[in-house]
Amino acid sequence: MNANTLELNRAVILDTETTGLDPSVDEILQISIIGGDGSVLINELCRPERILEWPAAQTVHGIAPADVEGCKPLKAYAAEIQQVLDAADAIVGYNTNFDLGFLCTQKIATAEHYKKAIDVMAEFAPIYGQWDNYHEGFRFQKLTTAARYYGFDWSACGGAAHDSLADCRATLWVLEHMRK
Repeated sequence: MNANTLELNRAVILDTETTGLDPSVDEILQISIIGGDGSVLINELCRPERILEWPAAQTVHGIAPADVEGCKPLKAYAAEIQQVLDAADAIVGYNTNFDLGFLCTQKIATAEHYKKAIDVMAEFAPIYGQWDNYHEGFRFQKLTTAARYYGFDWSACGGAAHDSLADCRATLWVLEHMRK
């Protein structure tokens, strides 16, 4: 399955914001999942259970320790997240393996979820067409680049890049425009 053959009404779009890049060490701070119609299914801030601060990641997404101190940990949403992922025919994201890697480490997602994954980043790379001689393939682009390419208005979705709900909406926008 790819972006062109996907039935959006049977898909979900997933994004996370984390304390860092390593799913074996870092934790999810925000998780958002929307339906293929743009409806919000899950949008939660999560309190890390092991990590107390994340200054490098905070400069990217702006989520500070104080923003999540009164929140539930990710495991409080595990059953709901699993139910949404299990019910979907496709799990769409921008660098989907990154998000699923964190959910797998927490035993929320499984290998079965990877089989349903569609990575908009990988499918956008040849459309953008920036060749990488070293890797002998098209260079992956940031979500902000793909969103700008298709004229996505971050302010219209009530968020900014690196808010997982806004990133879900931008990913859906890019996906819809890639299919045209």
